[in-house]
Amino acid sequence: MTSIFVLEDGLRSVSEALPEELRTQLARLVGERYPVELSADLPALQACLVKQRQAVVFFSAPAAEVLSVMDACRTLMPGVAFVAILQDAQAQDFSVFEMDCHFLPLPLDDFTLLGQLSAAIRQSELLATLADSSQIDEVTNLFNRRYFMQRLSEEISLSRRHLSPFCCVVVGIPLYQMYLDSYGYNFINALLRFLGDRVSGMVRHEDIVARIGDGEIAILLSRSTEKGAKVFTSRMVKGLNASVFKYGAYEEEMLVCAGVAGFPLPEFSGADADTMVRYARHALHQAKTAENPEEKVQLFSEIHPAF
Repeated sequence: MTSIFVLEDGLRSVSEALPEELRTQLARLVGERYPVELSADLPALQACLVKQRQAVVFFSAPAAEVLSVMDACRTLMPGVAFVAILQDAQAQDFSVFEMDCHFLPLPLDDFTLLGQLSAAIRQSELLATLADSSQIDEVTNLFNRRYFMQRLSEEISLSRRHLSPFCCVVVGIPLYQMYLDSYGYNFINALLRFLGDRVSGMVRHEDIVARIGDGEIAILLSRSTEKGAKVFTSRMVKGLNASVFKYGAYEEEMLVCAGVAGFPLPEFSGADADTMVRYARHALHQAKTAENPEEKVQLFSEIHPAF
């Protein structure tokens, strides 16, 4: 469902009463079909968009700031459409821009408002569909490697700015090639879907789960220390390895292991997204060779890299 947000701070610069009047007018036009909410400022709006798949945002801003508002929102949620409220004096400012945005002049009559809202909702639905098709792995319905690397890069930037830790976990299937050779791709695809569903059910809402390789599922654990990540990952691996996977006449006990790379690491201050995945994979390879079941989760910081 498409949610509708009214961004208050810019609209108040036009008229103190405009945000509430616009919210009331929108609620009257759409009834209960779409929720209409007020957001005090851009950070509050971004916090709401993280939980959405698609949305329409009504706002007002100087021409020079419109693109920055749109970019700040679409970075978090691609399926968002924008409707900019214009005063007469602003119309000329925007006439030279070719923006992916709908524009509404004041005063707002029901017919024009409903027409622009309908167009924005259709755009939001289209953007969400396009985003899904470019971000989702078709076998597991998890996020794909491209999206995971994008979010990992963003998390590195946030961590450097706010000094907040996070961890990259890569879960692997040691017997992947044997399963493939023995049972074929249909079995492997079903096994990956089973594993992806189980992992997705164990993480927090804000964590990102993606398929990044043939037999590898990655997890971005935001605001997590290495110690906390190892405790969580060990519990997850233990739970996964206690389950049995059945596919037709075939039945196999689950066997997975995991590598964890934490950020920031002072000795690797220049790490980027590719480096973080490489570190987690290096720890995963160590875990695959461990004979002790208690060592099926390895921290990169606790091993001695061979490079």
